[in-house]
Amino acid sequence: MNKKIILTSLFLILIIGAFFRFYRLAEIPPGLYPDVAINGNDAIAALQSNDFRVFYPENNGREGLFMNLIALSFYFFGVSVWAIKIVPAIIGLLTILGLYLMTKELFASTACHSRPLRHGASEASESGNPEREDNVDSRFRGNDNKWEKIIPLLASFFLAISFWHINFSRLGFRAIMVPFIMVWSFYFLFRGIKLIKISFSNRDNVILYKPLAISYLLLSGLFFGLGFHTYISFRIAPILLGAAFLIEIYNFWQYRKTYNYSSTEALPAEKPALPNGSQQARTIILTWVLVFITIIISASPMIIYFYNNSQDFMGRTSQVSVLASSQPLKGLIISSAKSLGMFNIHGDCNWRHNYACEPALPLPIGILFLFGFFHCLGEILKTIYKQRQPQEISKREYNNWSFSQTSLFLFVWFFAMLLPEILTNEGLPHSLRSIGAIPIVYIFAGIGGWWIYERIRNYDLRFKNIKISRFITSLIFVFFALSITYAYELYFIRWGKNPETKGAFNQNLVDIGNYLNSLPENIGKYAIINENGVPVPYPYGVPIAAQTITFIEKTKSENPGTIYILPDEIKFFKDNIQKTSRPIVFTLINYDENIFSALKIKFPFGAVKNENGVWTFQISQ
Repeated sequence: MNKKIILTSLFLILIIGAFFRFYRLAEIPPGLYPDVAINGNDAIAALQSNDFRVFYPENNGREGLFMNLIALSFYFFGVSVWAIKIVPAIIGLLTILGLYLMTKELFASTACHSRPLRHGASEASESGNPEREDNVDSRFRGNDNKWEKIIPLLASFFLAISFWHINFSRLGFRAIMVPFIMVWSFYFLFRGIKLIKISFSNRDNVILYKPLAISYLLLSGLFFGLGFHTYISFRIAPILLGAAFLIEIYNFWQYRKTYNYSSTEALPAEKPALPNGSQQARTIILTWVLVFITIIISASPMIIYFYNNSQDFMGRTSQVSVLASSQPLKGLIISSAKSLGMFNIHGDCNWRHNYACEPALPLPIGILFLFGFFHCLGEILKTIYKQRQPQEISKREYNNWSFSQTSLFLFVWFFAMLLPEILTNEGLPHSLRSIGAIPIVYIFAGIGGWWIYERIRNYDLRFKNIKISRFITSLIFVFFALSITYAYELYFIRWGKNPETKGAFNQNLVDIGNYLNSLPENIGKYAIINENGVPVPYPYGVPIAAQTITFIEKTKSENPGTIYILPDEIKFFKDNIQKTSRPIVFTLINYDENIFSALKIKFPFGAVKNENGVWTFQISQ
């Protein structure tokens, strides 16, 4: 695959991803969930007061970066539902690009890949690269590196058409920032480390490579630190950083051990020239110190906030923790099984997150995911049972990870980012809490797709039949076309037009807000919030459902004038309210005969009406 084909493929993938994230963005999903509306209301308040917070404590507490980005969107586009949704949509699209770049960097830095030799090809002729012949295990010679081009493209394509990712890219939940931050921070990290290593063996260009490497490392630390300003599940991410650090340290230690090996017979025929060992070690240490310091600086506003407000640190986590149940071990086993079964067996049943309990992965992509998952698992197990000798570590293997190490890193990422879901006992499986695992799920699917591609290509080369070749190519194109069609039909038709989706996103609250916006300014407006929910502001405010109505009103006016009350507050209204010179309208979220009876007793001249599905009590003057 030449560079032009790769860039064209990536461009088409980004076009597909953009379509799924921006098409009919204001309409689908319908309604506006209160947890999203409060993000918009906080953004409006921040923009009006110029008070952009690190943390917003209402509604169980929320990291502030996402709300501040929404405020920026309001500044440019005005206050609207679309201006909320455009933020996660842009983040979702950039995540596709970031996944491609990170996966490409990761697999381009993987020394070995267990692909069988092409039929009829010798080890020497396959590679055409003497340096590669010397540095790669004979099992892997013949790999022309198509895998490091195909896997990133497949992973980014599967992400582009993923219902899981499309959905959260079109809502207003801050969690969508987690996969975005992670893929970009690790892309910059892998790229920076690679350039540092190149500078060891390209001393003539050290002035060029090291400044570039430092720039990438600074960006990696900046992005990673910003992750702590996004969503609570990102707090697991340092495990991944630790895994990458330990792999690098292990490889360096083995590398130095190889070239100080006591038996000269075991050394390579041409021992490459090495830079000064202490200087190299010092550079590696400084590399990671630079990353860690940048992370701390970037995360410091949140660290300082939690130091001064420790009560906000855990948020709602302690309320839903499986460890707080009466049988924590049994709970952990059940939650683990549900979380792992989410991908291929039984998915999230929350209509805000998924369609009708469908698995997170369509059947064909789910099968590819399993192929990739178990292929990587097999590589890890083979390494455990077949320990490499120090003299097998070459210069190339230090500069790159082995495939088993890459697989181990993917497994650490996958299971670590499932922990926020596994450690809870509410609403399982829960695709929102496990959102940090999204990149790895589609990398596994990409590996599975590459594995099948290689078998098909070997079959094609063995028989050298042009009809078979065309048939296989046609099948691949049909698979891609059907995957895109299925994704469109599932999201925009089966899910987007389903009445359950309207209910899940509280379309009724949007209708109330639009009704209040339609009333003349001389009418007194009261909204009775007769629905349970977290009080906002906590603990004495009205339930969070009012946030949607408030936001819809603010799309028309900065000061809508509606008064929000609880049902119990009706009895405190003074009788002279009916003697005012202007009409009064009460709206209810849900029809309630008792509330209407209380209003009728209080205001005998009022009348109950239904205005296009909105229940009201109107007092005309």
